Amino acid sequence: MAAGFVLVLFIVGGGLALVALAGLVMLIAGIIKKMTALWVIGLVCFVPAVLAALLAVPFLLFAGMRAAPAHAPHGMPPLVGPAEEGDYVRMEGDVGKARVSGVDIKVLEPGGRGSSRSMSSSHGLDGWRREVDLRLGEVRLQVTDEDGRITLRVEGRDYGRVHGGDEVLVTEDRRVEVNGVERSPAGGPALPQLQF
Repeated sequence: MAAGFVLVLFIVGGGLALVALAGLVMLIAGIIKKMTALWVIGLVCFVPAVLAALLAVPFLLFAGMRAAPAHAPHGMPPLVGPAEEGDYVRMEGDVGKARVSGVDIKVLEPGGRGSSRSMSSSHGLDGWRREVDLRLGEVRLQVTDEDGRITLRVEGRDYGRVHGGDEVLVTEDRRVEVNGVERSPAGGPALPQLQF
């Protein structure tokens, strides 16, 4: 879809540039040869083409950015920037909630009232990477999305891979559950707690 907008931008921008250039040439030729009709035609072509280019090109750029997929395919960088549509971070009473890369996160009794999010993204020959650091109350989480491979860290501990649509719960005692299954910091299922 983004390639289509680039093509439209190229065609519209290039067409307007050609009309403006032709108008400018006619305007200059009309002035030099003292032919009023020629410079008037040149002015009539040049001014609207320049105004249309000034209005249309930024509009097409903005429309192309808004229509780009959140996860760009085949290692291409996302065109909407680091934040995806639908991402959020907020506190609701004693519960911190966030959504990052389609992963819903809930922190019970996070301590403190504030929440924040910082993001960075990069891309290179080996693909694209997006890191989102969240603070919900006093709990710090990091979600890393590397070419669609999403990993989760809570309080600096790695809890492995998660997927868009997963639900992550951080309990009051800071246990981490993904889709109702407790995980250990190594990323696999948590070891059962033995009680004597």
